[in-house]
Amino acid sequence: MKNKLQAYGGKIIIKKTDAKVKTTGGLDIPDDAKKTSNSGIVITVSHFVHDAITGKYNDTYNGIPCYNIEVGDLIYFDKYSGNMIEHNDEEYLALDRKDILAFVKA
Repeated sequence: MKNKLQAYGGKIIIKKTDAKVKTTGGLDIPDDAKKTSNSGIVITVSHFVHDAITGKYNDTYNGIPCYNIEVGDLIYFDKYSGNMIEHNDEEYLALDRKDILAFVKA
């Protein structure tokens, strides 16, 4: 039985989407020229974060309410943010909420 991955401490775990591999004209892009993707699908969300103002864990980020990001949403994040984790032979990216630039509801 595989263990379920769960985010902790205000993190959001995503599965990165593949970078575009063909141009609009239909040309294949070689592996060494591909850009890394800065988007992904949310796998799990930690709903409580550490609030630096109050020192408590709650559903705000530095006093600002967190957007309602849920499993299945598409998010866009800073290019060099997050930490890669491997779980059950799959790679995921753990992000802080501050690294999210935009999201699209599922």
